[in-house]
Amino acid sequence: MTITVDASFEVLPFTRTCRHIWEDGDHVPIGASPGNSYFSAERIGSLAGWSVTRFAQVDFVYADLHVDRMFAAFDHPREHAEKRAAKEIKAVRRRILKGVAESGHPHAEIRVRALSEFQPNSVYQLLHRRVLHLLQTDEEFRKGCEETALNFVGSKLPEGESITACQLQVCFDYVTPPRHK
Repeated sequence: MTITVDASFEVLPFTRTCRHIWEDGDHVPIGASPGNSYFSAERIGSLAGWSVTRFAQVDFVYADLHVDRMFAAFDHPREHAEKRAAKEIKAVRRRILKGVAESGHPHAEIRVRALSEFQPNSVYQLLHRRVLHLLQTDEEFRKGCEETALNFVGSKLPEGESITACQLQVCFDYVTPPRHK
C-alpha cells in the first residue's frame, strides 16, 4: 500500500515491520549514496523537513565503506578509485549537511552519520548477520539483491558486457559491508 505524504514524497512500506516503523514514528534512517545525483542539497533539505514532521528521530546515513572497491571493480586504477571515493564521500556528506542546515531544523533533531559508525552497534551486527544469512539461504532474496546490483551496474558497463562475479560481490559488499577486523 502506497501512502502519499505530500506532493513530494510517497511511502511504500514493503513489510509489516516497515508499516509498524511508519506508524510508530520513532525513527527513520535515510540512506544516501556517494555519486548519486538524486541526493542534492535541495532534496536533502526537503527530506529533512518532511522527516522531522513525521519521526521523533532522523538519521541521514551516507555510505563510506567499499566505495573505493566499487570504483576499482569498474576498471579504475586503485589509486584513482581511492581518490574518487574519498571525493564522493566528502561531497555527499557536504550535501547532506548543507541540506539539513538549509531545512531550518536543528542538528539535535537530525543526525548525519557515516554507515561505518553503526558497525559497533549490536543491533546493526545482528541485522548484518541476518542479511548475509539470507544472501546464502534465500534464493528469492538473493535474486532480488542481484537484480538491484544489475540495475545499478547496468549503466556502468560497456555495451554488450555482463557483470562479473567480482563486480557482483563488490556490489553485495557495498550494500552489506562486512565488519572491519
